[in-house]
Amino acid sequence: MGEDPLTEVLRRGDRQLLVQTLEAEIESFLTVHAHIKDDGGNRRVVRNGYGPERKIQTGIGEVAVHAPKATDRRNKQTGKVKFNSTILPPYLRRT
Repeated sequence: MGEDPLTEVLRRGDRQLLVQTLEAEIESFLTVHAHIKDDGGNRRVVRNGYGPERKIQTGIGEVAVHAPKATDRRNKQTGKVKFNSTILPPYLRRT
């Protein structure tokens, strides 16, 4: 037997809200680090696509999401910044 329509609507709404929140979080991160530039004036901290799809177990079932990524393109390892979502930590699988 399939899921009821209300649960499916809620699950889609959860996913959309999570995606919007993650996008706002990474944009905020990039804005904070926008001052880090190379000699040519290009940003060193940039978006770098999305991680692989992860399924997060929520109260209404699984929600699939791709977490956004950012890269610090500086050559030195020391002082590089790394984006870790506070909303969707790297190893979170269940809320």
